[in-house]
Amino acid sequence: MGHLCGGAVKYPESWQIVLDSAVWIIGAGLVCLGVWIVTGCARLPNIPATERADISAAPLSVDSLCSNKDPFTTGFPDGIESVQGSAVIVDDRHALTALHVVDCFALHAVRVTMANGRFLRMVVDKVDRERDLARMVIMSDELFGLGAAVVRAMPAVDAPSCTASAQPEREINCGRVERVNHTFFEVSQRTRSGNSGSGVYQNGRLVGVLFAKHPTKDKTGKTLPEKVGGFAVPVKGVWE
Repeated sequence: MGHLCGGAVKYPESWQIVLDSAVWIIGAGLVCLGVWIVTGCARLPNIPATERADISAAPLSVDSLCSNKDPFTTGFPDGIESVQGSAVIVDDRHALTALHVVDCFALHAVRVTMANGRFLRMVVDKVDRERDLARMVIMSDELFGLGAAVVRAMPAVDAPSCTASAQPEREINCGRVERVNHTFFEVSQRTRSGNSGSGVYQNGRLVGVLFAKHPTKDKTGKTLPEKVGGFAVPVKGVWE
């Protein structure tokens, strides 16, 4: 036992060795933790807070009501299909999304919800079926009111990227651009159902629109190794 004397506690030599060892172990652990935090943060995309704020305001939640039957030849359809997805604002009146989110034969109605809760009616004015891309415009004379048009850029391979989505919930997921060709590029960040139409960013610049997540099965029905990323189409120079 230690003895209290003159305000100091003296321990047997064996206890002192144990205490010294514990202090050394705790110190080494704190150093390792600090190194892990620093190296872990170094792997995160270096996106300034102001750019993250701009990115979080750009996603739109899309609700698309559609009938794929011609009412003039088949009569009024029994049901209306509802499709939900995301879109990204590119200027004060237009937004881009994946075509399959808003593709419709007849009786089409598209409503988007902004990050501030504001609703707007949209209409599809341009489509690119080969790349699964569509542009929408506000039906009325209203504006999104986000200011200057979004700056676009070509995706850079093996560089940090972030996806800003509004469906199934508003979130920003970050990873890297893993592969790029002339029609699409692949990202490593988490991609799930409802993310179609989301904007993909690098250094605050819009580089693409997400259109698919990694498949879970091949054409034969065989289960594929799980991958959390997805695929996007480049948008630099498209309808600008």
